[in-house]
Amino acid sequence: MAPLPGLGWRGGRVGLHGALSQFAGVERPAGADGWATLTMTRQRFFPATPQQQNLIVWVRARKPGEDLLGGISSRRPVSFRVRL
Repeated sequence: MAPLPGLGWRGGRVGLHGALSQFAGVERPAGADGWATLTMTRQRFFPATPQQQNLIVWVRARKPGEDLLGGISSRRPVSFRVRL
């Protein structure tokens, strides 16, 4: 996350949520460099199949301490290739 090129957003929260509820959502604070590493866990009763080639998630960046619905945040869908 970066408000301006080259500037990290310290302490901002980054979250991932599976578009089809295949994976548990996760949220972590960004480090001093503005990056966050997130690991998703596959849901037990909604598994992804080995034939699945893409995973679609919603990524949200938000200001910590703000209201989840009315606070400062930005969301976007992201699709990427997977090998399960």
